[in-house]
Amino acid sequence: MKKLNKFLFRSLIVFVVLFSISFSIGAGIIYSFYRQLPYISLESYEQSVNSKIFDENGKLILELFKDENRTRKVGLNEISPYVVQALISIEDKRFYQHYGIDIKRIIKSFIVDVQHGSLIQGGSTITQLLARNAFLNLEKRISRKIKEILLAFKLEKQFTKDEILVLFLNEVSFGEGTYGIESAANVYFRKHAKDLDIAEAALLAGVINATTAYNPLRNYERSINRRNIVLREMYKDGKISEENYNTAINSEPELKGRKNSTSIAPYFIYSTLLPRLSQKYGQNTVNTGGLKVYTTINSEIQKIAEEEFEKYEIFQEYPDLNGGMLVIEAKTGKILAVVGGKGFSQSDQFNRAYNAVRQPGSLMKPLVYLTAFDNGIPPNRIFSDVPREYFDPWTQTIWQPQNYEGRYHGPVILRVALANSYNIIAIELLKEVGPKNVIANSKALGIQSNLRGTLSLALGAYSVTPFELAQAYSVFANNGVKVNLYDTLKVEDQNGMELDKNNYNAKKVFSADSICILNNVLEEVVNLGSGTRAKIKGYNIAGKTGTTDDFTNAWFCGYTPNLVVMSYLGYDMPKEIGQHASGGRITAPLVKNVMERILKKFPERFPSEQFKQSENVVNIKICRESGLIASEDCQFTIDTYFHKGTEPKMICNFHDPNIDSFDDIVDTEEFDMFFKKDNNINTMFNKDKKVFNKKIEEKTDLEKLKNELNFFE
Repeated sequence: MKKLNKFLFRSLIVFVVLFSISFSIGAGIIYSFYRQLPYISLESYEQSVNSKIFDENGKLILELFKDENRTRKVGLNEISPYVVQALISIEDKRFYQHYGIDIKRIIKSFIVDVQHGSLIQGGSTITQLLARNAFLNLEKRISRKIKEILLAFKLEKQFTKDEILVLFLNEVSFGEGTYGIESAANVYFRKHAKDLDIAEAALLAGVINATTAYNPLRNYERSINRRNIVLREMYKDGKISEENYNTAINSEPELKGRKNSTSIAPYFIYSTLLPRLSQKYGQNTVNTGGLKVYTTINSEIQKIAEEEFEKYEIFQEYPDLNGGMLVIEAKTGKILAVVGGKGFSQSDQFNRAYNAVRQPGSLMKPLVYLTAFDNGIPPNRIFSDVPREYFDPWTQTIWQPQNYEGRYHGPVILRVALANSYNIIAIELLKEVGPKNVIANSKALGIQSNLRGTLSLALGAYSVTPFELAQAYSVFANNGVKVNLYDTLKVEDQNGMELDKNNYNAKKVFSADSICILNNVLEEVVNLGSGTRAKIKGYNIAGKTGTTDDFTNAWFCGYTPNLVVMSYLGYDMPKEIGQHASGGRITAPLVKNVMERILKKFPERFPSEQFKQSENVVNIKICRESGLIASEDCQFTIDTYFHKGTEPKMICNFHDPNIDSFDDIVDTEEFDMFFKKDNNINTMFNKDKKVFNKKIEEKTDLEKLKNELNFFE
């Protein structure tokens, strides 16, 4: 007996020692796991939230997410009470009684698993699920389970039960890439979480257990069966009445599904805006940081531009043809619409409106003429439009530029030459004002691309982007004031703190006098010149066509005192569009379609108004043929602006019915004074005096002279 007692005593000591050792080791392991738990608090815990992009009026145009579509965090008062009731009934009935883990549920689930020989009964509480989803990974290891239990205790200590519920409902996945109850309510029902009814709440609560198996958009019948189980549990728990239960269980959900991820202005958003934001704030912040990006895009104007671009008939004739368009509010610099091409796809995200580098053709001519007007050359100055040869220092060859369709027009006043886009006169004018001055003015207007000081500069031989040209032409519309174009109003973080904001930047870069003269001439482009297909009844439209000599690019920019629409059409791999595919023929009608809809839809923002007349210019009605003050005999006249002091002083007598021949003009003292002293006629004859002298010597009558030299063309 003594031996037995001694044995038992020794065994007890060994057991106590082993137990102490095991307990110490176990406690050490648990303490080690506890030390690895993350620090948690309401202040430090940040859930990922979708970033959102808005238009200029605060209308949501795109919601971003990477892997987790989480619309926004919501408080308990922003969640339907039926959601909370359904969640507790199906997932954690003793949620308000336990302290992180439910011992009774763990024992019950263990017995069920043993009976079925597999893990079919879950024992995790809502607190454990929160610990797993928000702070731990989903690996199936004992160490992770121990951490989950320890973290559940920590969460219960750190947060109230309601705070745990809110954190969980904002964190948990509901399938379809949605995370959080607000996102799920929006994707499945186009509702806010607070507006979910009993049946909808039960369906979403049922999805949590197995997001793929119970996804109502993919496994409708299984999701409805699961929803009905949730409803029965709610009824058994006394959360809903029998009447509500019967109504809900017999209802059919009106499922919506995810909206198409392609938004309006896709070329702008995916090719320009998002890369810029990612570079500044990081890709992860852009996708999941809850940024609020307020753009200048106007959804209605963007829709107009996209619709007109997509349905434009030229694309039916030339399916591979593409292009770009920008709609600008000149006074503010806002970019209201961006069309980066047609048929946006993931394989084509090149924003042609911003980044296409193309030869602008005659769209560069107004910059040459503006330089001339700003240097005192009047718009009635006469240049001779005849074939010429020029030496090209870059290629060391003779250059023989031609007018469109090879036609020439003899002596022509500048405003007519610009309105009809005559090439030779643009080159001659560039020679007079100097390429360096034109390049300097181009930079001031906003063109940053490299321009060379050659004569081909006048014909738009050096490539620029539509964005640069839109910036330049917006200065014309805005009376010489350059407002930097911008597409983003401000950026806020998910808490509403302002991270970035556009600062209005306006600078006077040209005198209103010179711009006034130019606008007056560019109105003639639309009214009588190469851009007549852009004319809109009841509105004063100025503009300019542009066509490259090989018909690879066709441009048109139309503008009012506040609205600018810039567009080009061309192949991505440059090739001829087609003979006679000029900017005036194929691009001007497209711009007209867009402008007309915008002007009529927004009459208060873009009213029908005249371009301003500057105080230091005078308006003179002149003869379009001679450039002199119009007489009663002049058939073609036009109101023209001049810098004070540069306006013509003589009245035109070229159409006097009493003059029957050119000799009658030549022999008069008035003509002699006119020829020698008036800059207009002096310039007209300066380069081609020999031609005219020969005609005078031959005493050719006026009518023949007109026909041969297109004197009045």
